[in-house]
Amino acid sequence: MKKNLRISYDEIHGVITPPPSKSYSQRYVLMASFLPGKKIIGPVGHSDDENVALGIVKACGMKVRAHEDGVLIEGEFSCPKTINCGESGTSFRLVHGLLFASGCRTTINVEGKLSGRPMGPLLEVLRENGYVCTNEGKIYNVDASGRKEFNNVSIDGSSSSQFVSSIMLAMSLMKGKKSITTTGKRSSEGYIQITSDVLENLGVETEIVQDKISIYGTALTMNGTYMVERDYSSSAPLIALGLLCSERGITLRDLPYHSAQPDSAIVEIFGNLLHVERHENTVDITASRKDTIPYFEVDVDRCPDLAPPLSIIGMFSRNGMGLRNPERLDLKESRRLSAILEIANRLGSKVEYHEDRILIRKGTLPEDFKPADYHDHRMSMAQFIACAALKNDFMFPDTGDVSKSYPDFFLHMRDIGFIIGNQEE
Repeated sequence: MKKNLRISYDEIHGVITPPPSKSYSQRYVLMASFLPGKKIIGPVGHSDDENVALGIVKACGMKVRAHEDGVLIEGEFSCPKTINCGESGTSFRLVHGLLFASGCRTTINVEGKLSGRPMGPLLEVLRENGYVCTNEGKIYNVDASGRKEFNNVSIDGSSSSQFVSSIMLAMSLMKGKKSITTTGKRSSEGYIQITSDVLENLGVETEIVQDKISIYGTALTMNGTYMVERDYSSSAPLIALGLLCSERGITLRDLPYHSAQPDSAIVEIFGNLLHVERHENTVDITASRKDTIPYFEVDVDRCPDLAPPLSIIGMFSRNGMGLRNPERLDLKESRRLSAILEIANRLGSKVEYHEDRILIRKGTLPEDFKPADYHDHRMSMAQFIACAALKNDFMFPDTGDVSKSYPDFFLHMRDIGFIIGNQEE
């Protein structure tokens, strides 16, 4: 039986430590799966995506234990017979490169809509170099036993940054100097920089110059402690809640001061609307309610995960907001552009279509708003913001989607003043 959450609030405010960046943690954990040694990675947030990566560690013969700083992973690598990627697009794409470099024969199982997500450019490069990948529905059988060593490859960088990152991780396990030439405008370059940061911390030098990415050296082992910074993507819904609903403010603690995370652009987007307190290597960001929010834009090509929560701000603002390069949103699991526009319509928003952007601003708000189930964690959190901005007593479906990236979301909502109870439907 489906459960709804009965949610109400009198006042929203408080201090939250956001979850760790799963973009960083997944990459570290996946590299730990394929490299022998004893390593501590943390903090790890145990979102669904991170748990998939930890499952791959075990499938590769490693031992995983809880540690006060995160997780401790140790052991020797062996090619996994079976990997379960669930609905984690990041693990699914990145592991192909690692399996290729390691010469493995493996069955990969996926769930949900993941088998329908594009993979062409990545598999094309790998197949040209001896990788065999066949699939029947949600089961992929891969064979890299005949793979070739490659030093230079070319790949379409406009489809997904994960394709480029997968090749980068593969090259880090191979000998000599390697390079990738990307064609087209590279998508979400910040995530490629995150991959570069992880490899640099593993002792593999990288260089990104225009359309060429060079990889120097080889990762042979992985030993030591690898710290994961706090997540701007998970902070964005809380910042949006603060700007729309919190008189006394919501503070996000211990975010990185300098970060390759694309969604750190939220600080640039809102400028002096946010109070930013700088520490040595971190910042605390406080967002409080503003009667007037100036027009702002989100470049979807640069930071697609900001679009769902920040589009809600536009739907409640007379000045509105713009989505630049919006078509990139429909590469996501729920076709997010369609979902955002549907929510805007149900909230009575005014929507204008231009050549390279969509403008969304407040129209005539309805008396009530019933969230839809898009089977998408970011759309669920975006709709939570919409419900809270519209009224302080509402029903919200408990779909479990938010666990994909932010398993403590509802716990943190309680921490800042939401009263949450269950009601069966």
